[in-house]
Amino acid sequence: MVSVTVHSWSRNGIQRSTSQTLNTHRSTAARQPQPASLRHVPAQPGSSFAVSGEVSTVGSLMVRGMNRARSAPVRGQPRPWRRGAISAPGRTSIRRALGAVRGTSRAVHASRRTARHSWVPDTDREKPRSRTTRHPLDRSGWGFCKKSRDARRDSQLSALRGGHPRPDPKPQSILRRTTHMSLRTRFALGLLLAPAAAFAQPTDPGSSYCTAGVNSTGVGALMSASGTADVPLNDLVLQAEFLPPNRVGLFFQGAGQTSRPMGNGTLCVAPGDVGMFRLGAILPTGSGAMSLAVDYEAQTVPEARITAGSTWYFQAWYRDPNAGGANFNLTDGYEIRFHCGGGGGLYEGMSLIPAGWFRMGDHHDAGMGNEDPLHSVLLSAFLMDVFEVTNGEYATFLNCALARGEVTKEAGGVWQVSGAQESLCHTNDSSDSSHIAWDAASTTFSAMSGWEDQPLVEVSWYGACLYANSLSKAHGLNPSYDETSWECDFDTDGYRLPTEAEWEYAARGGSSASPSMFPWGNSINGSQANYAGSGDPFEGSLPATTPVGYFDGNQSPAGADMANGYGLYDMNGNVSELCGDWYEFSYYSNSPIFNPTGPVTGTGRVVRGGGFDDATPMMYLRSAYRIWAHPHYRHAALGFRLVAGRP
Repeated sequence: MVSVTVHSWSRNGIQRSTSQTLNTHRSTAARQPQPASLRHVPAQPGSSFAVSGEVSTVGSLMVRGMNRARSAPVRGQPRPWRRGAISAPGRTSIRRALGAVRGTSRAVHASRRTARHSWVPDTDREKPRSRTTRHPLDRSGWGFCKKSRDARRDSQLSALRGGHPRPDPKPQSILRRTTHMSLRTRFALGLLLAPAAAFAQPTDPGSSYCTAGVNSTGVGALMSASGTADVPLNDLVLQAEFLPPNRVGLFFQGAGQTSRPMGNGTLCVAPGDVGMFRLGAILPTGSGAMSLAVDYEAQTVPEARITAGSTWYFQAWYRDPNAGGANFNLTDGYEIRFHCGGGGGLYEGMSLIPAGWFRMGDHHDAGMGNEDPLHSVLLSAFLMDVFEVTNGEYATFLNCALARGEVTKEAGGVWQVSGAQESLCHTNDSSDSSHIAWDAASTTFSAMSGWEDQPLVEVSWYGACLYANSLSKAHGLNPSYDETSWECDFDTDGYRLPTEAEWEYAARGGSSASPSMFPWGNSINGSQANYAGSGDPFEGSLPATTPVGYFDGNQSPAGADMANGYGLYDMNGNVSELCGDWYEFSYYSNSPIFNPTGPVTGTGRVVRGGGFDDATPMMYLRSAYRIWAHPHYRHAALGFRLVAGRP
């Protein structure tokens, strides 16, 4: 144990004391709380359909409800703050971006984000899983920390999606959200950066099973679908073909599958644990086909809701004049396993951080002993989330994980079911600072209204890692974390939390030649970052976070875009961010030069960046500042973002 001088602080940000300490915890002074393009006949939910004047057998199985069909798969306007797509305004930025990519050995794959970090006091492990009584801004359980990283894999730039227009970003961030670039320009850029295979979109999001009975056309009618299995995209269109012309039919869904005779065909869909449900209205078969655009947002029966991570079985019923006494027939069955991811492409919403050297640590004698000595670090290139993970993104993950039986909701929040059974995050019924809502009636999670694009808080380090693994699985990558030991495999191609070295290198934004305290210089004011007293309009909220990327010109008086040199937002301020490393006070004295991943073991994980609750930004928002938190700790000012490696 080494005696060092550590500055503790009070929540009011006025008094700071100095104490001798032999551990890595930040002391906890008192804190003050901060304030188908087919027209359809409308049908009523719960209705059945008639066959020859009587309710059919299939109809009787579907009386529990139906979902309204929308007339065409029209998409709405992109949500504000929606992450995704490549950003590069104008030809100049495109040329710079292309130059950066040509300088690498392989093409880069654009996509999404992920990164997790959390905090929890030692005593939390002994606490019953019940509503917390800890003040949301209590930092008992914080300290200084570090661990993890290395390895990468080939990837190619995926299809480009539009996003919310934003001010001119930095050219290095070729993987960021869309700015002023038109769809035509983005598509042209994609053609230059990626081979044609990268644009091959799945035309069939599911698979067929079961056998259709022969109908009056002489063949069996078949089910198919177009669109994707990504629920957030809401673009699924069901199709049935080889039907008798000029008849009527409809689609239905169930939670299980079967194979038994019905009518002149085979029933392939079973109720499972929740039931069978009619989808939309009765449709005309026209020249022998019908289709239905499924609108997930219009599903009114809770048990029938299609959510991320769920599996549903679909089939179509139709009139058939030559089907014997039954007068109806059925298509084959169609299974869709809906993805767990947030609907974006591989590595969407991430920025390329180039390989390079930098001097890591305190360059200005402004910190504590744990930021010394200055030492050289060489990092491989990697991708990092442009924004911190949001409440909306994490709620999507929770619904997916719940559908797969990976998590459970209890009185004290959300917990891992298998593996180490760790605490993952709070919800709004276990912490006032969480804005992840739980609806017990529909058994679904959601981001509370107005908080969808605010950074997630009250999440543990385990909750961040499980999110990273889920995102990896959704994109067919190998998960980085063992969900029992929580060891990180840096040789996989999956998403993970950044190492401490990666985080600081990215936070400096390419200013390593002349390192400053912050990416923009050696001073800070409220127009540049979110901290206690920064003067943003969200200061009276709990937590007092700002929407991710808010400091892109919205904040007064400067109105400047505060993305750093790598196009990253909120690396300094808003919420403190979890890293993958174990923490050790004197680790810098023994840190390897190439891709350091932190100590082999420890009691806390590294936390970086500072947040909305820090009243002394000149200390706590510096790029070099490092603290730690127990991996099971959940806190009102703690969030994360993800990284992914590249060769």
